Amino acid sequence: MLLICVCIIEILKDLKHNMTNTTKDLTVREREVLKFLVEGLSSREIAEKLYISINTVQYHRKQLLHKTDSRNVAELIGKAYRLRLIDF
Repeated sequence: MLLICVCIIEILKDLKHNMTNTTKDLTVREREVLKFLVEGLSSREIAEKLYISINTVQYHRKQLLHKTDSRNVAELIGKAYRLRLIDF
């Protein structure tokens, strides 16, 4: 029983550490792109709103997926909510 509790505590510490690192690692622009992704905007629409190229938006999307260890935008948005990277 004690071993199980110790393992759970270690897992929770790792999760907290990962959450903190992810939050600190996102740039201001990545947070802006994430906000628009949550709103359902396409890369083209995000590029127009932020006055940047579509390639730059795609770069930020790729960085967001990498930093959150997500495979797609749906998983990214789910993790963003769970990690409190975006407001409800």
